[in-house]
Amino acid sequence: LNRVTASLLRSFSCQVLTAKDADEALQLFGSGAAVDVVLSDVVMPGSMDGQALARELRKRRPGLPVVLISGYSEALTAESSFIVLRKPASPSQILEALRRAMGLPTGM
Repeated sequence: LNRVTASLLRSFSCQVLTAKDADEALQLFGSGAAVDVVLSDVVMPGSMDGQALARELRKRRPGLPVVLISGYSEALTAESSFIVLRKPASPSQILEALRRAMGLPTGM
């Protein structure tokens, strides 16, 4: 899914950084990589799930736009500051959620 979503976003001229787990994502973020928005699966390998990753990234950069995606509703807790997509999400739903998270016009 990571590669498919990255390819989709690149096809819309987005610059994409990918990470295999939360630890790698935190390393990328800490390296000073330019990050405008985060799209993360809630369930992922490693020591931290997507919600914990999103909270940690928000500690480091308050207000960072975050979109979480999950096929498991029980994996989600009420987290009003993150946009949540349910799997399966269509390409247009993913793009719309990212634009909304960034405060960009939607429905185009």
